[in-house]
Amino acid sequence: MAKAIPYTPTPVDTDTAQDALDTLVTILHERGVLRLITNFVDKNHDVTAIALTELTKPGGKQLTDNLMLALSSLASTDTKELESVLAAFSQGLGAAQESLQQEPPSVFGLLAKLNEPDVRRGLFAALTLLEGLGAGLKKP
Repeated sequence: MAKAIPYTPTPVDTDTAQDALDTLVTILHERGVLRLITNFVDKNHDVTAIALTELTKPGGKQLTDNLMLALSSLASTDTKELESVLAAFSQGLGAAQESLQQEPPSVFGLLAKLNEPDVRRGLFAALTLLEGLGAGLKKP
């Protein structure tokens, strides 16, 4: 009797929305996410009903609209620029957390910090951000 030959087809580039949807569903199934979602919805129909009811209320619609707007804004942001800013922000948060363990400097100590290039760079970036924000707020 002949033995089956193992064969795994190579993924094909998705050309249509249906192809993309089929690929997504297959990946979700292979990773167990589809089963998790299905079981959650099946076993928690009350939770699902409440969530859907809340999403159809004006506040839920506003939340959905705001999330879509935020995602749209993130989608138009250059990844490398965002990564750079978020990494710097994370580093700044770490430094701020460490500074909380120290005695706060005097007023003159704070003024002396203005001589540090990194402080001036951060202030300049923050002021430039505020300038761009102000320019954006002028537009109707």
